[in-house]
Amino acid sequence: MKGKERDMMRNLKKHRLVIGLIFCLILLPGSGLWAGSANLSWGEPTTNVDETPLTDLFGYKIYYGTTSGTYSYNIDIGNVTSYEVTDLTDGTIYYFAVTAYDTSGNESGYSGEVSKTLPLPSSPPVADPGGPYTGIEGQALTFNGSASSDPDGIISLYEWDVNNDGIYDYSSSSPTGSHIYAQQGIYTVALRVTDNFDKTDVATATVTVSDTAPAAGFTGSPTSGAAPLAVNFTNTSTGYDLLLTYAWDFDNNGTTDSTLPNPSYVYGSEGTYSVKLTVTDSDGSATSFASTNYVTVRNDNKTIGCSEGGVVECIERLDGGSDGNNLVNKKPKLNLGFKFRVTVTDTTGVPPRYVRLFMSQRSNPSEGDFYYYDMLCSGDYTSGASCTYATKLGPAAVHKYYFESSMSDGTTLRYPVAGYITGPATYLLSGYNLVGLPRDIGMSSLTSNTAFGTSLAYRWDAEAEYYSAITASETVRTGEGYFIYRQTNYLPELAAYAEIQDETFTYGLRHGWNIISNPYSGNVALSDVKVRKGEDTPVTWTQAASTGWLTNAIYFLNGKDWGNTYGFESAPSAQIVPWVGYWIYLNASDDTYYLVITRPENRR
Repeated sequence: MKGKERDMMRNLKKHRLVIGLIFCLILLPGSGLWAGSANLSWGEPTTNVDETPLTDLFGYKIYYGTTSGTYSYNIDIGNVTSYEVTDLTDGTIYYFAVTAYDTSGNESGYSGEVSKTLPLPSSPPVADPGGPYTGIEGQALTFNGSASSDPDGIISLYEWDVNNDGIYDYSSSSPTGSHIYAQQGIYTVALRVTDNFDKTDVATATVTVSDTAPAAGFTGSPTSGAAPLAVNFTNTSTGYDLLLTYAWDFDNNGTTDSTLPNPSYVYGSEGTYSVKLTVTDSDGSATSFASTNYVTVRNDNKTIGCSEGGVVECIERLDGGSDGNNLVNKKPKLNLGFKFRVTVTDTTGVPPRYVRLFMSQRSNPSEGDFYYYDMLCSGDYTSGASCTYATKLGPAAVHKYYFESSMSDGTTLRYPVAGYITGPATYLLSGYNLVGLPRDIGMSSLTSNTAFGTSLAYRWDAEAEYYSAITASETVRTGEGYFIYRQTNYLPELAAYAEIQDETFTYGLRHGWNIISNPYSGNVALSDVKVRKGEDTPVTWTQAASTGWLTNAIYFLNGKDWGNTYGFESAPSAQIVPWVGYWIYLNASDDTYYLVITRPENRR
């Protein structure tokens, strides 16, 4: 037996040298303490020290304690090669060794020692949401949880529940968060923090959100003038709790005069008026804005207006027909005169500095699209002088106009006070028409359909003395006149193209007949047109006619309904009207001649 025991011990000594210990820490709570465990495993020996097979191994014991080499505890674990030691105290270093024993109970010495430090359990973080917070509805409010802490770890996640409903609305590694409360009130915000040991803590804070009152404001125009003075008010109020309601007090007498957002009001009596606007939001919060002495009304009876009772305001046809169109016996006629008329009154009897008609051929004109014409006034200004301007109208898609008078004291009167009057409909002639294009089309290649609303459009070749069709390679040009067949009632507006800005427009002429047109949207007096020979200095149309270069006449087509005849006008009374084409005849053939049309100075 002693020899066998010596062999067993030698075998266990060899075995002890090859045992390996593998730990896998699992923390478990103990009674009154934080408890942990350690998993040990090792390889099973197969031979004795003398290299003979190991056949009588029966089991193992684990020895452990808190001092190296001194083991206070042991466990007989049987014939297994791994074991979990439990009920270990966290925060303590444990030392482990293993022995083996055979079927006779003989036990080897200790294996090599291994140790394991069981860490103390982490403490949970402490949430601190900051606050209490105050904010305004509709505006961002920032929460700050940076005062949160963790005694033995790092906070890795901040989560905010903005109304403490258990649903966390924002999460981030940053301690700050932002939220917009849509409505006023008192809210509870909760902050949940999580550390790197997955421990959490929750704390709350109070949020008081106050109401956003609306901001009242307005502008008005005009704010001074003669009675009756119509003032257009523009509301500039803002608010968060929509919809807003309005109460206007135009004379600050405590009575609401209008509840419209952008009203107009006519001041009929002389005086200085303060205006007050009260704005109320959907929460019932109200704010007032008052402008003291905002409107000044004079009782000097300076007025501008018209009493003409036709289809269109302030205009009449010289032939006595309907002022709403250019139809005569239901047939379109372009050779018609229209007279624009307004009445200007100034009880001082002093004539105004000017009275002008402003006209544009655009549906939505800007100020730069208008040309003006000085009107001729007659009569007594104390009772009302009549101011007129007569002209023909081309077949434009639309005519818009208004009147302006600069009174002797510098006051400017406008009629209508705001907006524009839409003029009469001017139809194209039945059949063929002579037309032009007063737009800056630049390098655009406009077809006849785009430019004139018809597929039948022709230019005159003066050299060959015949018409040629407008084609994709020979497109429309500004300043040239065209012979077109009517397929629509009016010429297209071409609103996308601007007015020509050049001070002069030069158009080359050929010996014989030429078709020209006005490149500008304002009437041009024929006497203001110039003619240039070669590179010489231009001369006036009248001078060119007197020297025999050309005939002093512009010829216009009357149309199929009027026998396809032509009429003509001469300088100095003739006007080149926009959108109309005219024949002119160049007598000279000794050089190249050019028509030089100067942009009308009467532009807004």
